[in-house]
Amino acid sequence: LSEPTLSGVVSRGGFPLSTWTVRSAWLKVPMQTLSHTRVPRGLAGLARTSQTRAFISVVADPARRRSSTVARAGMLEGLSKLVGKGGSSSPAALSFSDNAPSWEVLSNMVKAQEGEFGVNITEPDYENGPTHPLALKRTFGSKEPIRLKLYRDHAAWCPYCQKVWLQLEEKRIPYVMEKINMRCYGDKPPEFMAKVPSGLLPVLEIDGRIITESAVIMNLLEEMYPNNTPLMPPKGSPQRTRADNLMRLERRFFSDWLNWLCRWGNTALLPHSIVFVNHQHGLA
Repeated sequence: LSEPTLSGVVSRGGFPLSTWTVRSAWLKVPMQTLSHTRVPRGLAGLARTSQTRAFISVVADPARRRSSTVARAGMLEGLSKLVGKGGSSSPAALSFSDNAPSWEVLSNMVKAQEGEFGVNITEPDYENGPTHPLALKRTFGSKEPIRLKLYRDHAAWCPYCQKVWLQLEEKRIPYVMEKINMRCYGDKPPEFMAKVPSGLLPVLEIDGRIITESAVIMNLLEEMYPNNTPLMPPKGSPQRTRADNLMRLERRFFSDWLNWLCRWGNTALLPHSIVFVNHQHGLA
């Protein structure tokens, strides 16, 4: 790097260009390979990277942090003057009314909702009750041994994990769940990586057999439990062919969009994918 400092988005957090400063003496790498380069760790913690992730994070430059603090103070002062225009600009002079319901009122509202919908909101039945994000074991009243174990993302934002989870809930198939962090939150547990070397989610374990890829998992569940609320048209029907094509199309579009969002240098894939999707639906 020829410039004395490099300011830019080094992690994938979407920070403004002026937020972080990385000194070129520590990162002697081409710009296009910055996000995929391991940074030396013996630099007083000023640059850190995971062994398994193409991810670099850096601490904020102290000078920028101080200037940011001053800027915030100025913004607060300006806001106080704007809110209190005509009167005192002191925050102490501002008045706010508290019209929030009391804890007693809120408690009575919860009890009324419980009676209306027939559910226990404060002490839910995770195993047999309505769908709940904290439930790690679901039997739906069945006494049979549980054959399925779902590994999904801990933060619950992976759409492919969500699809499989909703399918299990809609079909009321007994399962247990283990939540695994996405790579952007840190390294995955070694015991999980031993089972799934790719580390990809979701994963379904059926009688000890490991199944990956959400589309494969969902098709397998439809075949294994055809009488549990069928969610796909019958095999061989025109409707099933259309559904399969749409699912493949969605997978391609989402994959290209995610590459565009998270990986530097793959900007050409998404426009081509959009053209392809429009063509498939006669919108081109």
